[in-house]
Amino acid sequence: SAQAFSQDTVRSFESAMASTRGGLGGIYVKAAGNNFEGDYSENCSGVGCSPANNDPQNHLFNTITVAAVSADGKKSSYSSTGSALWVSAFGGGAGGMSRWEPGTDARNLFGPTVFDPAILTTDTMGCDVGNNKNKPWENVRNLLDTDQSDIDDTCNYTAQMNGTSAAAPMVSGVAALMLEANPKLTYRDVKYI
Repeated sequence: SAQAFSQDTVRSFESAMASTRGGLGGIYVKAAGNNFEGDYSENCSGVGCSPANNDPQNHLFNTITVAAVSADGKKSSYSSTGSALWVSAFGGGAGGMSRWEPGTDARNLFGPTVFDPAILTTDTMGCDVGNNKNKPWENVRNLLDTDQSDIDDTCNYTAQMNGTSAAAPMVSGVAALMLEANPKLTYRDVKYI
């Protein structure tokens, strides 16, 4: 279990957050963590082995703590749980693509029902580095993550990003769009909307 911040530390955080944007306050979005550790085990008491509540930064009143959901809209298996969560966003899965048969290999690497899409994002440029690099077919989860992709044969993107670290930027993007539409919103308005 994590230790709470001292009152001086809390005041320091809150002062910095409140003094931005001409007093309207900064928008702080934080990933909840990927520490659920699978299904309900006796050692984790059904709420995960390391709940989001263990991080004292998740409890600051002007922080938006974000959990992850998968493509089916359900909690991602890894996403930390707890009362500190404010909202969930798409965080993706392992990046599996259903019914894909690479090249001339007739085997279906994933089986007929594996569909666990992750988030598409930029990757290190080139096909010899990063997540999207030429590798043996048995290590490929998604057709986009090869130079055989019709969408990106330069390997500059990957379809394997996941986690609450993928969900938090989505919430940040929504907050940016809200502030573009109405720059007078306070941090509290953004959090509650």
